[in-house]
Amino acid sequence: MEEILARSDYAYLEAPTGTGKTVVMAMLARSLGIGEVYYLAHTIDLLKQARSSLAELVEEGLADPAQEWHFLTWRKYVSSCIKGLIDKDIPRIALVDECHMGGAFQSTSQQKRCFPVIRSTAHKTVWISATPWMLNESTMGERQNHTAFYGYQSAFDSGHLNSVDLVRVDCSLKLELKLSDEFRDLTRAFKHEQSNIVIDEDCADSTFEKLTRQVQELAGRGLRPRDVPALVEHRYRLMANLYQANHSGSKAIFWLPNKAHARACAQYINTIFGTPDYATAILGEVRSGQDAEEIDPQLQAWRDPQGSTKIACVVYRLREGFDYPELHLGFDCAWNPYNYRNAIQKIGRLIRKAERKPGSTYYYAVDALSVAVSRSRQYYRSFLDPMREVYAAEDELTFSLDTLADVAMLKANISPDG
Repeated sequence: MEEILARSDYAYLEAPTGTGKTVVMAMLARSLGIGEVYYLAHTIDLLKQARSSLAELVEEGLADPAQEWHFLTWRKYVSSCIKGLIDKDIPRIALVDECHMGGAFQSTSQQKRCFPVIRSTAHKTVWISATPWMLNESTMGERQNHTAFYGYQSAFDSGHLNSVDLVRVDCSLKLELKLSDEFRDLTRAFKHEQSNIVIDEDCADSTFEKLTRQVQELAGRGLRPRDVPALVEHRYRLMANLYQANHSGSKAIFWLPNKAHARACAQYINTIFGTPDYATAILGEVRSGQDAEEIDPQLQAWRDPQGSTKIACVVYRLREGFDYPELHLGFDCAWNPYNYRNAIQKIGRLIRKAERKPGSTYYYAVDALSVAVSRSRQYYRSFLDPMREVYAAEDELTFSLDTLADVAMLKANISPDG
């Protein structure tokens, strides 16, 4: 890192969770000796965690106690610069943690606006992540010859990471559906109590195939991901039952796709264990009278080794950057077959070494909905993406209204396997 920053105003640091990125940041800041240090992240949780870690590193002599550190979110830093609250004349180093969240082409426009400001206002910028894929190098700078890299395989071979078993859980499904004139909308029909479709399969792919055929017969079209919202509930109930059967009493984290499911999952787990606080939904909601520096009481209750709260049901929070070294069980009820970056981040919560920690296990649920999303993505990649390339390459090419209608019909009816 020192060598890169000696010849450039930016650098990338890529290394797995638990291999010392925070230590590197502290020692690098001390070595560079640049006026002020700004640790920038996208969540308050990460800022609190980094501030706590820095205090420990100062005590251990790995960070300079005289150096002035600031902990801000990306947006807060940018707004402070715009408002003139940060002195532009004072040299500073910007340490941008979890940079993959804002540096990707798919990131939101707000994040895209943050990174150019951060780099333009800092004397030195360090982009930091365990999984910085799909980076916008035009904004952040070329990665080649600017990256200090420590790979997962090397870290595992060196004994720096805890072993993790990756377990696919195929959700068997008994789904009942009634489709009548009153319930032509399949999204509503899948929630209806009475039924005339029964699908009972152990394999997600065969469930998808049978369900698709039934929907085709009833509605004259293929199965769509939005048709089966009840499957998310099926995922977390199956995972909760798996936890109860094999890991009862152990600390665990459940990842859900939204806050409503996180609350419902916690409620279901508390019901099967017969206690109101065995599981808690940790959503990062602002509570009146709670200072930003205070520890979330729900998070504190879960992290207490002797506490009665064993399971944290979360959405995006606690997915990236969050460290709980003793944690060795993760249940992914929101797994996406085309977002491996999120999966890597979740697995990263389980790989940190800790004393007397057993091997970790990452369970991920796959059901007909996952398969439907996967098939849909395959179709997009095999047909629509090449169409876009042709359209972009031909200046004179135009789509008539009839052509667009044809594409819409193909998208709705063609088999992804065809």
